[in-house]
Amino acid sequence: HYYWDKDPSLARGILWLSCLFPLLQLSTIRQVWFNAKGWFALLILSNFLFALAPVLALAIIVFLGHTQSTVFFVITVQGVNAVLAVAFILFLMARRENAKKDWKAIKYGFHASLAALLGWMILTDKMFIYKYLSASDVAVYSIALVFPDQIRVLFSLFNQILLPQIYAAGNVQEAWQYIKPKLIILSFFFISLGVIGFFAIPKVIPYLFSEKYASSVPYAKWLWLFQCIVAPTTYLANILRAQQKVKFTYLFSISHPLLLFISFFILIRFGLPGIVAAKIFSYIYAGVFFLISFYHYNKRKCSSRVS
Repeated sequence: HYYWDKDPSLARGILWLSCLFPLLQLSTIRQVWFNAKGWFALLILSNFLFALAPVLALAIIVFLGHTQSTVFFVITVQGVNAVLAVAFILFLMARRENAKKDWKAIKYGFHASLAALLGWMILTDKMFIYKYLSASDVAVYSIALVFPDQIRVLFSLFNQILLPQIYAAGNVQEAWQYIKPKLIILSFFFISLGVIGFFAIPKVIPYLFSEKYASSVPYAKWLWLFQCIVAPTTYLANILRAQQKVKFTYLFSISHPLLLFISFFILIRFGLPGIVAAKIFSYIYAGVFFLISFYHYNKRKCSSRVS
């Protein structure tokens, strides 16, 4: 798209990023491994290094005066994280205790990877805004996403605590019994956070980013509220993924990005409100899909225990 749009520099940057992407994804293995082994100090240290590395890389870019080179920026900032990811994987591989393989889990991994091939459609929102609106609208939209994106950080913190028992459960019903009392508390927490943020964001954004980006406030507060409301249902989806429900994985991984892409394409004519409406629609769709799917699997007879 960017190559044919006469922006070869950006196209080269994206090409290099796509080459580094497989190495960057190794970081997810690190997080799961550290969490499962109970190496929480190493998990915190590694998270700190991954957060610090791009900042140091950016400082190097500024020091060397290469701020105008998109390719150099991508290689330096993302390359540092790729090197860190490989280093941690080598560290973990040297500490394997056996060479056993869970072929059922590997087979499910192939299904999950295949189902995720349409995931790129989720990331086309800024492309639509840049193409049909303006670069300034991309900036406003990016600011609007700053706070809603932090919900994922909170979600992952609780997720790391819950995942070991979720994966240890023998079936959906057993995992539900474990998470049910905790999910009530988490739902109350996220919904309360959503309401508080809804009224706080109008004051926080102008204070942190100046009045120039005050136009992002309506988008940010509604995205924040709906993401907080839907967030607890994602724990139910994690139970189904842990129990390797292939049908669920395919249906959601294909339908969600496809519907979001179509929504972007249809609603871009309404400007930024249309893109934000598409995002909110995707949140609602995901929450409803997770609830219906979980209800379906939870009502079925107990399946055999998975590894």
